[in-house]
Order: sequence, then structure tokens, then C-alpha cells
Amino acid sequence: MTSKLFDPSSNDTKPIFLRTVYDDVTSTSEPEYGQYRILKIRLFKEEGVVGHEFLILDVFAESQPIVRLLAERRPSRRKADLPQSYWWKLPKLDFRVSDGDDVLKNVTSEFDPALYYLVTTLSAPDTDVAPTFAVVCKILWEVQRDAPNYMLFRHQCYWFTGTSIMWMKRQFVELDDNIFKFVVEKGPHVHRQGKPNLGPLSLNIYPEHKAEQYVDNHIKKKDDIRKEDVERARREMRAAMKSAMTTSEEERLKSREGMRKIVQPLLTTPEAYQRTQWMKTIENIEEERQKSKEGLERVVQSLLEIPAEPRPSAQDAQYWRSVIRNVTKQSRT
Repeated sequence: MTSKLFDPSSNDTKPIFLRTVYDDVTSTSEPEYGQYRILKIRLFKEEGVVGHEFLILDVFAESQPIVRLLAERRPSRRKADLPQSYWWKLPKLDFRVSDGDDVLKNVTSEFDPALYYLVTTLSAPDTDVAPTFAVVCKILWEVQRDAPNYMLFRHQCYWFTGTSIMWMKRQFVELDDNIFKFVVEKGPHVHRQGKPNLGPLSLNIYPEHKAEQYVDNHIKKKDDIRKEDVERARREMRAAMKSAMTTSEEERLKSREGMRKIVQPLLTTPEAYQRTQWMKTIENIEEERQKSKEGLERVVQSLLEIPAEPRPSAQDAQYWRSVIRNVTKQSRT
């Protein structure tokens, strides 16, 4: 019966009890089931407030496609065979539902992981270190033996999947001397994992009018908490915006001061340059005037140094007057 689980062409999704699978695996020869290795184990949760949790096992074998198996615990309609003397020890509403309906079954190609919450993934880094199906099946069986009875608030599907993942982490992740290895990867919905072992829950029974009042008060309390959260978020947003604006203004002032320090020399440079050019022009004019004055003095000195001769003729006197007049005019200009 267990061999049909590893048939890739099988579309039979009828569950097989975990105890039956374990008995078949341990009672047959090792080569028959030793070739199957578990490459990956994923913990999924159905959508909803109280979604069902289950495990998906990716089984690998040489020259065969990967086969996916589903391991889960669900309540059963079978009549409980717990002794009557034990019932009084169980908390109210925390009663046993089934006699251990922990099962394995095939997963068809219609299974879509995107429709469920991925909580945790255990994957083997290589096929050589992937645990065998027999080893994983033994861990699942030991988990069932620890608490074979389904209990609504203690040993439900959350307990079965969570405890199985915990023991596999201890065996294949935390133990360094184990030849089988798994790598843990938290899923995007790890926070949605169910919390088992909650123990008994206390319930209050109210008359109808008090129940309505309790519900109204509960809804009002929820609304008040929601409004408080919204108001706190608004305050935090306003504080963040104010801080951002203050920081932006400080950066703008710093940038403006830095720009002023860079631009200020550029603004004063033309004025300084113009002042320098004017000074150079004045110096050039003074230099030319000095040269003209020195030239005039040389001309006059040369005239004074002319030796005494007979009185010049009227024509010569007129010539020298014109020369002195021209020199004087040039010196004035």
C-alpha cells in the first residue's frame, strides 16, 4: 500500500495512516525505500483566521521525477476509545477527537502553493546529504507516538506540524555529526504559524442582552484601539515631516552660505579689475607727461647751449619761433 505513494503517475489521493506507512517501511528490505530521499519539507497554512497546517515533502529518487507527499493531522469521526475514567481529567472542550488520524497522501499537479501561506522551509543543500524517507517517516511516527490523540487545544495540526519541524531541525540542522543536513529558511508568513499547547480555554456564557452588550463593548474597544493607532501614526508622520522640513531648511541655508562664499569673490573681481585698469591708465598718462616734460627741457637746454653769434636774420628768427611754438604745443597735449 505504501509503494503507491511513490508512483509519479498515481492520481490516488486517498490518505494512508502514518502508522501503516511506518510499519511498511520498517518491515521491508532497506533497498526498497532507502532509495527515496527528502529534498525539501515545507510547512503550509491554509488561509483564514484558524487555518489548517500541513507538511509537503518533496521525495527524490534516481531516474524518477520528484514526488510530493502531504503529511497532516486532522480530527476524525471515528468513535474515541479512551477509557471513561480518563475523561474527567481532560479540560472542558479540550477533549480528544480522534485516535491519531496522522496520514500521508499524494499531492496532485493541481496543488498550487500560492494559495497557501508558506511558513517554513527545510531544504537539503545536496542530494547526497538529503535524509532518507525512512528516517523522516520515523520522526513523524515518533511525534505521533508522543501524543496519538487529537486534542482540540493541545495536540492538533499545529502541534503535529510544529513538533515535526522542531525535531527535524534538531536532527538535521543543529547536530554537526549527522550525515543528513537541512537548511532552514523562514517563509514570508512565519508569523502566522499556529501556537499549540495552549491548554484549556475559559469560556463565559452570557444571557442574550449581556452578550450583545459584551460584543458592543468589544467592538468599541477595538475601534478605540484602531483610532488610537491611527492618531499615533499621524503624530509620528507629522513629527517626521517637521523633522524633514527642519533638516531641509538647515541644508538649504548651509548650501546658500557655501554658494555665497563661492560667488562673492566672483562679484568683486570685475570692480577690482576695473580699478586696476584705471590706475594703470593714470600711471601711463603721468609717464607720458613726464617724458614730454623731459623732452621740452632738453630742447630748451640745447637752445641755451647754442654759442653767441651775430644776430640772426628775420627769417631765422621766425623759424626758431615756430619750432618753440610746436614743442610747447606738444608738451601741453
